[in-house]
Amino acid sequence: EEILKYVKNEFQKNIFTIIDSIKPDYIIMDNYIDANRPLIQISENQYLTYNSYFSKSIYKKNFINCKILYNFEDEFTKLYRNYAKIFSTELKSRNLDKKFILLGNRLSESKLNTITGEVKSWENPDYWIRPSNKNWNIVDKILLEEISNAVYIDMRDTKWMSDENCTAIKGGASPSHYQSEYYKEIFEKIKTIAIK
Repeated sequence: EEILKYVKNEFQKNIFTIIDSIKPDYIIMDNYIDANRPLIQISENQYLTYNSYFSKSIYKKNFINCKILYNFEDEFTKLYRNYAKIFSTELKSRNLDKKFILLGNRLSESKLNTITGEVKSWENPDYWIRPSNKNWNIVDKILLEEISNAVYIDMRDTKWMSDENCTAIKGGASPSHYQSEYYKEIFEKIKTIAIK
């Protein structure tokens, strides 16, 4: 059931239907998926994100002959910009472009054992972490250019690290799962923006 919710949104492309029904005060998002996962072109103008749910799905075999667009390719970047323009237009039509918050998260190169206090580097940062963070810089920059009224919460140089003993987040320790203080800091920044 949990996975179906994400898969349905991916296929239905219904984010603005959801937004219109709940009428949020703010929209908060990050570019984690766009920085980390490629796209699958399933027809001329239709794409799916090659996300974790899809990659482990039995349905993946139905798309084996589809073109894959990787994050570091120019075609991916151009496509992202085109859809960022559409996203911006949709936000503006609802007066939500001034209520849009982009979280400038990144993958952590270091991990902390919160029990022992030992700090270590993640293995092979040049394989996933650094390329992902480079992609993330690119897509964040594009989105901020297209949504000029956006508020950016810049967490790129945070002092917090990945929590090696992370149990609260499904999937456990990874470069994208930080110490709990990291999320508290983000929450405080969001509260400051919302109270203004």
